[in-house]
Amino acid sequence: MINSMKRYFLLIVISLFILSCSNDNETTQIVGQWKLIYRHSNPWSSFIADESAKNIVYDFKSNGILIVTGNQSAPHTDGQHNYFFGEDILGGLSSDPKILLVKIDGDKWTYNLSAGQMMLSQGYLDGESLTFARK
Repeated sequence: MINSMKRYFLLIVISLFILSCSNDNETTQIVGQWKLIYRHSNPWSSFIADESAKNIVYDFKSNGILIVTGNQSAPHTDGQHNYFFGEDILGGLSSDPKILLVKIDGDKWTYNLSAGQMMLSQGYLDGESLTFARK
C-alpha cells in the first residue's frame, strides 16, 4: 500500500511539472461543455466509476461561470459555480511554484488535458479525480 501511494505521489509530481510547462493554447481550451465520463473517488482505490451514461455536463463559460447539469451529488451539484483557470500556487506558501489550476468555488483542482480528455484532480489532497470529454 505504501509503495502504491509513493507511485501515485510521483505521478502527481511529474504531472504537476508537465502542467507547469504548458502553453497558452491550453489555457483557452477549458471554455465549453465537458461531459463527465469517469470519477475516481480517491488515489488509493483502483475503483473508477463510469459516469458516461449519466449525462453530467460542466459548461465552463468565458466569464468565469461554470454551469453544472445532471449532477445531484458532490463535488459540484447542479447550478452555477464560480471558477478560475490559470496559474496559481497549489500549496499554502507564497514561495511555492505556480502551476496550471482550476479553482471551482475556491477549491483547487490540478488540470491536465491529454488526447481530448480533461482531468481535474484533487489527488494531492487524497481527493477525487474527474475525467471529462468535450461535448
